[in-house]
Formats: sequence, structure tokens, C-alpha cells
Amino acid sequence: MNRKPLKISWRAWCLYKLGKRDYSEFEMRQDLLRRAAESEQTVDVDAIVDKLVAEGMIDDTRYIESQIGLHAGTFGLKGPKELERKLRIKGGISPALISSYIDPEDRKWYDLARDYSQKALSREMNTADSEIEVSEKLFFNLKNRLYRKGFTRSQIDFALEGFKPKREVEVEVKPGSLQRMIENRMAAGKGPYDISQFLKQKGFDGTEIQAQMQFPDEVWIELAVKEREKRFGQGRPKTAKDKRKQIDFLRRRGYLFEHINSVFEQC
Repeated sequence: MNRKPLKISWRAWCLYKLGKRDYSEFEMRQDLLRRAAESEQTVDVDAIVDKLVAEGMIDDTRYIESQIGLHAGTFGLKGPKELERKLRIKGGISPALISSYIDPEDRKWYDLARDYSQKALSREMNTADSEIEVSEKLFFNLKNRLYRKGFTRSQIDFALEGFKPKREVEVEVKPGSLQRMIENRMAAGKGPYDISQFLKQKGFDGTEIQAQMQFPDEVWIELAVKEREKRFGQGRPKTAKDKRKQIDFLRRRGYLFEHINSVFEQC
């Protein structure tokens, strides 16, 4: 995309962006390079960013803190896995620095997931019973949403503890149909999380589902690779935005974080 050359200095452009929100050192470097390429200009990125860092205008630790605060509310909520991924990929923050600010086992993540779930299910929380029945569709949609937001399995289980999905219409489960459904969903390119949630909605027992889905990780990784290539073609993503788009696509298909990471290690 061609854009008009800047009418202000590059430093002023950076300060304008920093006036809106915090940037990491990596993110500002990438934005400078991208803006310069779009307007076919040259820019001394190192000189500009290094000076802003020395002046304290750019601070990776402050950037991490601002991102955690930004995504700890109901609007834009992100769990520890998704927040770690965003800081690492978009912010260019090292895993070591991230781990000093984000502990996936911190109680606050469990409480955030729980608060979010209670608000989402508040309309159906009109009983004093210890176990609250909620719409099955709403229950599993919420569970899927929490997964996509980056919460761990234990955090999701904690968030939905006490809620029981209520089936609107009983569905007869025919013998032998479980394996066929799994095979059909796999053939359609769906990942393990999507398949397990789909089968639970169909009335299959969770233990039985788990027993039938004991496939090696390599099987799911191979399926994820094929789905990515079918949708986006071969080769690595050209930009961080492209990679994010592809990650979101695979997550919507129901693949787990570890499978998705392996996909990009192979391409």
C-alpha cells in the first residue's frame, strides 16, 4: 500500500503513537519500518528507537504491564496463554521476561475466567441450587470462547464448575456412531478440541470420547498442517499479522496451542 510521505519527523510520529498507548521496542521498530516502506522513505530506526528507550519513552516492562491491565477486564479479556502469545509475537518480548510477569497458575486467571463465565451465564443463574442447569448450546459456546481467549483447561473447568449443560431435546446415541463421527470430523479438518465439544453436545460421555481420541500428537499436527496449507498455501507467513490470522484460523478449527506451535515450526 502506497502512502504519502510524512510531513512530520519520524520522532514526532513515534511520540504521536506513544501518546495513544505504550509500545514495545520491537513493535515500534516494526511499525517504523512498515510506515517507511509504505511511503518509500528511509528511516534510521536504531537511532530513533534507541533514543526513545534511553529517554524512557519506550519501556518493555511498562508495555507488558499495560497489556496485562488492558486485557484483564471483560472487554478484550485474554487468558495467560493468549496474552503470552501476543506479547511474544506482536510485542517481541522474550519468554524469560514474560514469565516474570505472567504466571499461568496465578489464582487471578481462574477468577477472571470465573467472573467472565458468571456474567455470560447471569440470565440463567436464577436458582439457589449448587448445580445450575444452563442451555447446552450456551454452555459449550462459552467453553469454546474461553479456550480461544487463551485460558487453560483447569481454568475453564474451574470457571464452569457448578454449571450443568441442559439438553433441550434428547438425542439417541447409536452404537458405533462415536468412531464414525470422530473420523468424519477429522476428515473435515477439525481439531481435537472442536471434536470433543461437538461430541459432548451430541450426548456422548466425556470418558468415552477421550478413550476414542487417543491419537498421537503427530496425527493432529499433520491435520493442522494440511488445513493451514489448504487455506493459506505453503511457506511461512510473511508478516506477524498473517501469522496471527493463520493461528486464529487453526484455533477456530479446534487445534490446541501445542499443535499450532508445531505447525509453524515445520513450515
